[in-house]
Amino acid sequence: MSDAEMNRKFIEMMEFMQKQMAEQAKKHEETIAVLTKAVAEKSQIDGSLGTSSGLTVSQSQLMNDIGGRISVFQFDLETEKTFSKWYARYSTAFTEEGKGLDDKNRVALLVSKLSEEVYEQYSRRICPKLHHEVDFKDTVDILKEMFDIKKSLFSHRFACINIARDGDSPVEYTNKVNSLCELAMLKDIDPDGWKVFFWLRGLDPTQDTKARAYFLKYVERKTELGEKVNINELCTEWQKIQSQTSAVSEMEKSDTAVRAVYAKRPSNQKQNSSKNTAKHESSQGERCWNCGKSGHKKPECFQPLTKCFKCQKSGHMSSFCKAKKSSSYKKTQNVAIVGGASSEDAEVNSVRQYVSVDVNSESVEFQLDTVSDITLIGREDWTRIGKPDLEKCTSKVKSASGNELKLLGRAF
Repeated sequence: MSDAEMNRKFIEMMEFMQKQMAEQAKKHEETIAVLTKAVAEKSQIDGSLGTSSGLTVSQSQLMNDIGGRISVFQFDLETEKTFSKWYARYSTAFTEEGKGLDDKNRVALLVSKLSEEVYEQYSRRICPKLHHEVDFKDTVDILKEMFDIKKSLFSHRFACINIARDGDSPVEYTNKVNSLCELAMLKDIDPDGWKVFFWLRGLDPTQDTKARAYFLKYVERKTELGEKVNINELCTEWQKIQSQTSAVSEMEKSDTAVRAVYAKRPSNQKQNSSKNTAKHESSQGERCWNCGKSGHKKPECFQPLTKCFKCQKSGHMSSFCKAKKSSSYKKTQNVAIVGGASSEDAEVNSVRQYVSVDVNSESVEFQLDTVSDITLIGREDWTRIGKPDLEKCTSKVKSASGNELKLLGRAF
C-alpha cells in the first residue's frame, strides 16, 4: 500500500471518530437537559406538597457554593482590616446571591466566616443569646460596631495633612492619597470650614489638650446636625469655658474654708513665755480664784465653788491651781481653726463651764470639755492671736448637732 493511500485511510478514520464523538456529546447534553428538567419538576412538586427536604438540600447547596467564595474575616487593627471593609467586599454574596437563603441560614453563613477570635468576642457580646437568635441585619450592625476603627471626620482630615509615601510604590501611594482624601470629605469643606480646620490644628498639643478634645467634639456634633461652624463661634465658646473655669476655681477656694493645726506654740511665743507667766501671776493676785473676776477675793465670792479640772479640787479655777500637772496632760490636743460655723453650731449650753487661756499674749475663752479630742477656735480668735501658720488637715469634725464643720487648718 502506497503512502498516499495510507494517509487517505487515516484521514477517513479520524473523521469517523470525530463524528462519533460529536454524536455522543450531543446525546450527553440531551441526557443532562432531561435530568435537569426532571429535578426541577420534582422540586416544584415537593414545594407544592409542603415538603422541606428539597428546600433543605437547595439551601445547604447554596450555602456551600457561596461559602466557598468568601474568605474568613480576621480583625487586624494595625493593618486596618475591619469588618466594614470585609463586608463591603462580600455583601452581594449575602444579599444578592444568597437571596434564596432564609434569615437563619444567612446568619449561619456569616458566622461561619468569622475567625475563632472574632466569633469568641461576638458570642460574649450577645450573651445570653445565641448567634441564631439574632437576625442578619442586627448581626451585621453589631459586628460593624465591634470590629471597626472609629475615627472622626477631623481625624481623617488631619491624616490628609500628614500624608507621606513611606516607601510605598507609586500605585500604593496614589491609592493611599485617594482613599484618605475621600474619607476626609474634602469636597464638602467651604472657606469657613477650612478656617475651623486650621484653628483646631493650631491649638497647642500640650497646653490645649482638653480644649482641643472639647472643640473636636463640639464641631463634630454641629456637623452631624448639619449646622455650620465658624471660628468666631469657637472663640466665644472658649471664652465661656474660661469664665466658667474661673468661677469654679473661686468656689473651690471658698469651700476650703479651713485648715487645722497642732496646738504648738511658735518659737517667738517661747521667748515671751517667762514674761507672760510673770504677768499672769501678777494678775492672779487681783482676781477671784473661784470665779476669775476682778474686784473681790475668793472669801467674798458669792458664786458656787468652782471645781479645778487639773487637781479635781473645789474652790479655785484651773488657771489659779498650784498643783503640778498630771503626766496624762502633757500631750496637747489638736487645735483647729473654724471658719464659717453656723449660729446653730456655735450655740452652747449656758450651764457649761469656760476657762480663759493666754495664747500668744491674748486671752482666749475655751469651753471646758474633758472628753473632746480636739480644741477649736473661731476665725476671729485666730486673727486676734496673730494668725499663726497653718498646715493642711484631712480630719473631719462634726458639731453636737451632727453638722460637719469646715476647718481652715491645724496650728503647728
